[in-house]
Amino acid sequence: MRKRIFIGVASAAMLLLSACGETNIGENVSEARAPKEASNTASAEILQAASTEASVEPVSNEASTQAGTELSNDATAMPEDLMDEASKKLYQDFFDGKEKAVFDASEEFHKCFPYYYDLLKDKESYTLDDLIDLVKDNAHLERGTKKYIDCALDGKLELLVSLGFEDSRGYDFIVKDKGGELKICYLSDSAERDYSIVNYCGETERFMNSGDMHGSEHGFIDGEGDYHFWYVDCESEAGYGNARIGNLPELDGVAYVSEEMLSFKKEHEKADEYYYFIMDDKDYNTIEEDPSSDNNPYETVRKAYKDAGYNIISKDEFDKMVADVRKKIGYTDEVYNLNCEGSRELYEAFLDDKEKAEFDVSSDTGEHVKFSEFLTDKESYTLREIFEKFDDWNKKHDDWEREGYIKNYTDVGLDGKAELIITMNVYCEYKPYIVVKNVDGKLKIYAVGD
Repeated sequence: MRKRIFIGVASAAMLLLSACGETNIGENVSEARAPKEASNTASAEILQAASTEASVEPVSNEASTQAGTELSNDATAMPEDLMDEASKKLYQDFFDGKEKAVFDASEEFHKCFPYYYDLLKDKESYTLDDLIDLVKDNAHLERGTKKYIDCALDGKLELLVSLGFEDSRGYDFIVKDKGGELKICYLSDSAERDYSIVNYCGETERFMNSGDMHGSEHGFIDGEGDYHFWYVDCESEAGYGNARIGNLPELDGVAYVSEEMLSFKKEHEKADEYYYFIMDDKDYNTIEEDPSSDNNPYETVRKAYKDAGYNIISKDEFDKMVADVRKKIGYTDEVYNLNCEGSRELYEAFLDDKEKAEFDVSSDTGEHVKFSEFLTDKESYTLREIFEKFDDWNKKHDDWEREGYIKNYTDVGLDGKAELIITMNVYCEYKPYIVVKNVDGKLKIYAVGD
């Protein structure tokens, strides 16, 4: 599975759309605003409101860092209605700086992320103000959001607080009501070349970027708030002189070879790693394998790696191993499919350019980027085709360079079924995004904007 995910600072739209039910944190905002009435019908208007970046008031010398709330979209009332009054009050009190949460993550989290225990002390309690003070490191808090997620989709909501600072660092904290006591069960950080995402069903992804190498760690937070490590994968461009085995053999018609590595151990050695390969021609078109060919470049590379002692698998074996371990850690098919059978497979196929999504001109809510200027109403496109058309359009307008994209899943429709959000990483003040929805087995571009 070719990764074309840019690892960097997430956009406002990305952060604001990563879960339903969100409000913004502003420094020196003392009064909480009551949520507006929410419509049960999702619309492009709700989506556009959700993607608007909130302003944050500066902190004066005399003022404290008391956290307050500012409503960012009127979908907030919907998930709060799913909570009992006790949980709702606990979360709001924590958000308002009146309640503490104890740092009490799972043993697996402790094993996988020991460095966070230099930041927070195990079994210590913290207010939101305490957390901001601990992580800001003299940087101004530019953005803060709260949103509700539903780990394991069990109907018991968790609070996800995201903090973004002016030096490009970011932190996510998941706070869970455990029998009337708030617990910080997960935290992650982001920086310029790596980024963390928490999907609204509890799946976690940590992306890392280093030159020609891109990696990601995957985990899952269950309904009890316990973190489970899932797998790590890494893609690197194995040039003829810099492959893991040294020099690759000459391959007719092959310009690029990508190593795809999988391991189910966070700290892994050669024996714990599994590899498969993707090959492209000089125009970056993927070369499909022909097993019947006497001159099969895939088999040539596999043999070279096997001879060097590496574990070699096929893409199908990769997918099966990942699925088997997913089930072992309690990440069930129902939750993985986001409560909509077949959605995940469709979305992943779209990401791999194996499925198309139909564009509806009425979904275009962009201010800076008008998708209707380069996409045709009722036409269907692969993701690559959308990127190519956007890049051509962009060169004629702002000429901002697009450095890949960031994906996430959310419940924009507020119907318990997830949509796929793709945010284009463009180095400018806006970040174009696409929301793709599974409608009766067909992919529709539900909304686009910036």
